[in-house]
Amino acid sequence: MTTRKLNLIAPSGAPVVGIRLIDDSTSEFVCRYDDDTRTFLYVLPSGSTEEILKRDGATFLVDSQGVEWSTSDVEYHSVLHG
Repeated sequence: MTTRKLNLIAPSGAPVVGIRLIDDSTSEFVCRYDDDTRTFLYVLPSGSTEEILKRDGATFLVDSQGVEWSTSDVEYHSVLHG
């Protein structure tokens, strides 16, 4: 699997700046994307994915305006419009 860094953009057009963690804080992260398999990988500075919040099976990202978005909404928008 060959991935590339992908800068995520919220449906509002604002850049995504963080990912929501289980303690309700927000962390910086890097998004890696595989064009062949259409797989997204979220990498935290700590390297631990156990810290990422899962709510009803969804993961949440935060844009530069502080708005929370589900990863599926951001991924779709970023690939189509990024």
